[in-house]
Amino acid sequence: MHKLHTIKKKNEIIELVKKYKDVLAKYDLYVTGTTGTLIMDKTGLKIERMNSGPKGGDQQIGAMLAVGELDLIILIVILKTEDIRGINIVRLH
Repeated sequence: MHKLHTIKKKNEIIELVKKYKDVLAKYDLYVTGTTGTLIMDKTGLKIERMNSGPKGGDQQIGAMLAVGELDLIILIVILKTEDIRGINIVRLH
């Protein structure tokens, strides 16, 4: 069930990106793992892919923000009840 929920949410993210593709295309985009690949494949946008979230991608993006390499972060969280990444996401706030 969790995998189906995640796929549905990633599809919603892709639809959101498609809607704002022209705006997003003006910026350097950094996205974690699989989501980044899906966005590139479905939209043609140039994406700098970080590690997947469970492999430190959230922390990579957080570190870039902390040292001023990013101006803005849009965080779309897909949490599962047993997902330890939720703890990592809280660190970004």
